[in-house]
Amino acid sequence: MAALIELMQLIPKEQRELASVLLNKVTNFATERERFNKILGDSPVYRICRQAANTFGCLEMEMFTKLRKREVVNARMFVYVYAVRELGWSNTRAGRVFGKDHATVLNAIKVFDGWYQTDKTFKEQYEQFKSILDDKPSNDVFKSASNTGAISTDILIHRTIDN
Repeated sequence: MAALIELMQLIPKEQRELASVLLNKVTNFATERERFNKILGDSPVYRICRQAANTFGCLEMEMFTKLRKREVVNARMFVYVYAVRELGWSNTRAGRVFGKDHATVLNAIKVFDGWYQTDKTFKEQYEQFKSILDDKPSNDVFKSASNTGAISTDILIHRTIDN
């Protein structure tokens, strides 16, 4: 902390306020990132979200916000499609991961199908995303999670992040 105070002294007076605001934003982001990682850990849902975020170059945390940036929307769409089509999740369950309802998931899948058929790059991105996830052996964990008596983490994720 002393180092930060020393750095702030080096910044000209008229720019200190801006530097202070930026420092607060960076600190808040780091805190949120740490909280996010603590909640999700290395859960199967997080693995899917992390891969979708990596595919589109966004942060995993952004997928759980209301952001409507194209890369965030596409990442969520990939998670919905993968969860419903590859893992056999219901639309409701897939939507709960991000605090959305089944209609949002249905619409995302409809939009996905249109892009998948017409956009070669989009199709290649999904195929790569799917192949990376399919190479990992934890598909059984996803499918059997509903058979255990434990509380499903995908249902709790959105509630915990917003609160």
